[in-house]
This record gives sequence, structure tokens and C-alpha cells, in this order.
Amino acid sequence: MAPVEASAAATAAAPAAPEKAPAAADQAEAPDGGLDAPVLLAEGLTKRFGDRTVVDGISLRVGVGEIVGFLGPNGAGKSTSIAMLTGALRPDAGTVRVAGVDLAAEPRRAKRLIGVVPQEIALYPSLTARQNLRFFAGAYRLPAGLRRERIAWALDVVDLADRADDRVSAYSGGMQRRVNIAAALLHRPRLLFMDEPTVGVDAQSRNQIFEAVLRLRDELGMAVVYTSHYMPEVERLCDRFVVVDGGRVLAAGTHRELLRPLGEGLLEWAPTGAELARLPDGLEGLAARLARHGDLQVLPPSAGDGPATLRLRAGRMSDALHEVAQIAADHGIGLGGIRLGRPDLESLFLTLTGRHVRDGA
Repeated sequence: MAPVEASAAATAAAPAAPEKAPAAADQAEAPDGGLDAPVLLAEGLTKRFGDRTVVDGISLRVGVGEIVGFLGPNGAGKSTSIAMLTGALRPDAGTVRVAGVDLAAEPRRAKRLIGVVPQEIALYPSLTARQNLRFFAGAYRLPAGLRRERIAWALDVVDLADRADDRVSAYSGGMQRRVNIAAALLHRPRLLFMDEPTVGVDAQSRNQIFEAVLRLRDELGMAVVYTSHYMPEVERLCDRFVVVDGGRVLAAGTHRELLRPLGEGLLEWAPTGAELARLPDGLEGLAARLARHGDLQVLPPSAGDGPATLRLRAGRMSDALHEVAQIAADHGIGLGGIRLGRPDLESLFLTLTGRHVRDGA
């Protein structure tokens, strides 16, 4: 992204500035209704483009100090939902309240409570990190006496204080993403949206981003809506998860709540054509035997003419493995096509949508 384009994108992502510079206390005001009130409450969000409904009645609640993973395959409606949640796009139906403030009725006041970390790097590469943050502090209209303090704080949060006066063009991709995050923190938002913040970063920067997110939660009670295609990342960071596809919420809850229906474990079997030929009733008969031990899906071949995969959510894994061993022994079938695993978020995606999280619509 060119510098001017980056500036425009970043400014669009920033909360709308009030007519007068807000007082320091206003920047960190507590959510209306006290600590038990949600920082974000969205109900029935709907968006249509022509005759296509892209978001269909999505609701979302995020509490103080809560990190919520907002997850779904490509084309699920996540980006459109986030655009409505941040005030960049007006919904056709539904409401959004940020710390009790109606986003549609009082957009300036609500946006002052929101920070957005876009997936794209929205920085001037020819400027230093400190100079970039001065620009954003001006865009937020922070009081002059507060800017230096907030810039120093934001650089400390993302662990770049010692490189603050280096040009962004000399930074690694991971360092640039950390400055991207710092820019969204200067006004100390109550609600932070982070869109794929670790795309293409090295392991060290990824860990520093994790630490920054946890620090914002622990020290400030900041609420975070976090999107990522990297499941171990969201499993490590998030308190709750909302899974969307086709513009609708398919599941929501904690890690334990979402994975409980998946049973004790997962068994996948992709028998070859030659192996299926040894079975009296082929794939259908094999599926029937496995289905006795849990919920079974027959997944189509990943390659056009490859084997189908039988995917079992086993109620009792020991019983399922005994069945598999018996089938293999009775018909002289090898077990090379079998894979075992514990339930995880990727498994949940396959169960709910039949697709991997990185798959397109």
C-alpha cells in the first residue's frame, strides 16, 4: 500500500474525532452501566447487497476484559460484520451499542471508544514509528500534553520503545504490524478490533503481539474482538469464540462448551479403493459400522479422484478403535489411512461447515 493510501486507510479505521479535543479522562471512560455491562452489544445485524444477504441476523456480546475470537471461513461474512460493528458500514437492520452508546445514533461518541487494527499495514514507511504515531495522535485529536505520554505507552505495549526512531521501512514485517497495533491504542479504546494481526509475522513478533493483547486485557480491562485463520493462536488467546458462516452465527461459547459435543476424540479414515473393494458393502458398509460409535461424516475427496474420508466423533474412543481393528483384521486392510486427534477448533469448523477455516466460500 502506498503511503498516501495507507494514511487514508488508517484514518478511516480510526474513531471519528470529536469537534473538540476530548479530555484525558474521556479517553478511558468506563462503559455505561458499570463493569458488568457489555462493552459491545450487537443484535440482529443484517446486510444485503442487491438480492444477496451477506450478514443475516448476527448478534455479538463482548464483556469488559474479554477476548472473543470471531471466526469463520473466507466468505463467511466476517469482514462485513466488522465493518458494521465499527461504524464503517451501515446495517440494513440491527443495532450496535458500544459501552452503552448507540453507534447509529451517536457515531462520534461511540467511535471514540473503538480501536481498529486493520489487516493491511497502514503506515508511512518513510517516517519513524514515533512520527507515525504522532500523526495518528493528531488524527485522534489527543490533547497536546497527552500525546507524548500515550505514544511512549503504546510503544512500550508493543515492545518497540528502543526502535521508535527508526524508519518503518527498516522494520521487519512483524515490527510493522506491532506499530500498526500501537496506532490503534493511542486513544485507549474500550473495544479493540484486531483483524488477522499476525499474518506473515515471525515467531518472536507473534509472541510479542500475544503478550500485548493479554496486557491490554489484564491492565486496562480492554475488550478485544480477534479474527484469525490460525487456530492455535485463537485457542491460546481467546476467552470465547463465535463461529460464523453464510452470514449467520453457527456456534458461540467457551472452548470447553464448543468442543464438548465433539466427544472423546476424532478418528479419520481414508481407505483406498483397493481396501474398500475388500469390504462386502464398500464405503457404505464401513460407514455404517463406524456410525455405531459416534457422529459420522463422510467428507468428499480433497482431490478430484482421491479417497473419501470417514470422520468420526467418537463417544468412546476405545470402542471405536476396537471396531477399526476388528474390521482391519477381518478383511486384511491396513491402517495407514487412519488419523487420530483430539477435538479442536479446526475440528469444530469441519463439523459445523464441512470446510476448513481457510477454505473459500
